[in-house]
Amino acid sequence: MFNRSTIIQFICSPGSGKGEISFMEETNNCTYYFIWHTELACENRVHCMADSGSHVIDLSPLMRTDNYLAQQSDINNGDVYLISVCRPLNPVPAFPCPPESAACQTAIGHSKPTSLGQVMQSPEDEQGRVYLMYTHGSECPSKPHTRISSKIIFICRENAGTGTPKLMDKSEDCVYTFEWQTDIMKDDDISINVCGAISDSGPCAGSSICQGDKTSYGSASSVTSFITQENTLRIHFSNGSDCKDKKNLNSEMKKWASEIWFTCDPSTVVGSPVKINELPCYVYFHWKTSAVWSHSCVVFGNDGKVVDLGPLGSISHVWNVTDTSGNTYWINICHGLQRKSLMNSDCPPDATICMKSKSGVKMLGVLDTQKLAFNDKQNNSW
Repeated sequence: MFNRSTIIQFICSPGSGKGEISFMEETNNCTYYFIWHTELACENRVHCMADSGSHVIDLSPLMRTDNYLAQQSDINNGDVYLISVCRPLNPVPAFPCPPESAACQTAIGHSKPTSLGQVMQSPEDEQGRVYLMYTHGSECPSKPHTRISSKIIFICRENAGTGTPKLMDKSEDCVYTFEWQTDIMKDDDISINVCGAISDSGPCAGSSICQGDKTSYGSASSVTSFITQENTLRIHFSNGSDCKDKKNLNSEMKKWASEIWFTCDPSTVVGSPVKINELPCYVYFHWKTSAVWSHSCVVFGNDGKVVDLGPLGSISHVWNVTDTSGNTYWINICHGLQRKSLMNSDCPPDATICMKSKSGVKMLGVLDTQKLAFNDKQNNSW
């Protein structure tokens, strides 16, 4: 005799909304298995940088494993405010803030801390002022059906060090405004040339990656590349400008180095690099692009014949064919279809073939299911 039980497996599925639940099986011990594809199971990660269009302000140096405690102010009323930058708060046993909270209001002796918002978007630059907006917090006590949110305004102040946030205002609409004076914010004006040097003269002469016109993160002559086990292309640059570890002044002088991680994004054609981390004398960049798609386009026959279908694929356009019934087929080989070539159709970017008929657009196959084989009898590939 068994007690009935149910297991629901939630799987991250970006763009699926709440998704749908599907029954999988019932086992001999009366356990029912369900699977639910939903975007709500996806961890929300943001790049901790604000892009003004002409430059990038990097707040990632303010990210840390412990939480920030806001300064006392005239409107704190003895409450305690915990703040994290670009990520959820780390759990504190004494203050059990709601899950996923990036800002939290609590007080010793209170049984239920209040969420002041979650990380839902990257920092933004508004007329030269960088701010973080946390939304979807706890319900607003003074305005039902409204969620608490927080706005953290960062102010560059020389010699302020890391600094700490300070509560400046609390509106009737439950928007908490914090001000954070710090000198950690970085204005990154970075130039990158993966396949050569940025300049032939000046401090960036011979460099592939350079910040402004003064610091080289690696020379073009020192490039090495390799593939990780996850099929991620990495390119390493070394022998940049002289570098001294500011946290360890007794350390030896080093050279700046950097690394670019390329990952495939079928919805992006070229893409652009984003600085994701900086260690002493070492910088990491992440570059999403469909140009590094890892699916092989080479077919091997049983008699040693090799066929490379790569030239048939494209990251900028697609093939199209129309049949006798007037149906149009968009086709790409070893790459997803590009939206710009489809005139904003309903065909997803990871599809390799779609059909447009009078009744609408249908997807006929996706890249992840593509299989190439060699038909030895007819001497062709399919």
